[in-house]
Amino acid sequence: MKNRTQALNLKRRIMILSASLLATGTLFGCTESARAKTNLVMKDSPSAGIVAKINGENITEAELIGDSELQIVQLEKQIYDLKMSQLNKLVAEKVLGAEAKKEGLANAEEYVQKKVLKGDIKITDGEFKKFVKEKNIPDANITDQIKERINAYLADQ
Repeated sequence: MKNRTQALNLKRRIMILSASLLATGTLFGCTESARAKTNLVMKDSPSAGIVAKINGENITEAELIGDSELQIVQLEKQIYDLKMSQLNKLVAEKVLGAEAKKEGLANAEEYVQKKVLKGDIKITDGEFKKFVKEKNIPDANITDQIKERINAYLADQ
């Protein structure tokens, strides 16, 4: 019985040692691979429209985009709008700013007000009537205050 107990204890120790070695090996193995840098291989597509190859299977751009096409179009539009906004800003700064300096004005905004718009903006009767007609505003509702607000709105536009 003593031999059997010793045999079981020895077996138990061997299993614990094996498990410990396995755990240690896994720990060091995982640690080493975690430190390794990702090695991406970038190659030209073998044919048009193929963006990746996974397990020998070609992945097309259509598969990659999938249901996200609308989101991608919206993001591309945002990029375009941002670039156009920046371009307009640069044009104003460079071109109008230079013209403002030539005229002895402080900035592009002052140049636009004084030279391009020539001071106050005058709203013609025709523009006023067209706006009232488009918005279906009854003549009875147009007070002096409403007329001033409409003229101010049209001037801002």
